[in-house]
Amino acid sequence: MEQRTGYLLIADISGFTQFIKIHDVKKKPLVGPIVANYWESHAEVLIKDLIEVIIAAFELCTKLNKIEGDAVFFFLEDNRTDQQTDVILEHMEMARGAFNKRLTELTFVESCPFDPCQQSKNLRLKIVVHHGTFHETNIRSFSELSGKDVILVNRLLKNS
Repeated sequence: MEQRTGYLLIADISGFTQFIKIHDVKKKPLVGPIVANYWESHAEVLIKDLIEVIIAAFELCTKLNKIEGDAVFFFLEDNRTDQQTDVILEHMEMARGAFNKRLTELTFVESCPFDPCQQSKNLRLKIVVHHGTFHETNIRSFSELSGKDVILVNRLLKNS
């Protein structure tokens, strides 16, 4: 396996766990499953929309590796120019702006009584970038990144 050097970037939607707390509602007699289905569908639409915004912001400067629930993992091989860092920083600003703009554009969120829509105002975008080494393994149609720096960037994401 060839070791490569580059940028590892994870964009994570913070507040997602609180946002998607439908498991408690499903336990309520009679109406629980019905309400939970509505909550789940509203949460799914919101998160899918926000993940699309994140991908659109970074796809021009990085390669999408995978979607990990409420996070999107990108990478970019180092081309040994100073401009790469500047471009990544620009796209980070663009992503944050586009994410916040999209949250405010979701007008049905403000009027919808379901909990995911009401909780959407608590969602935030957290972006972690690390320059390091990694290995890329292809298994069928999937590309998996591995190595100590991949683990590090995921650990950095856990910090507030």
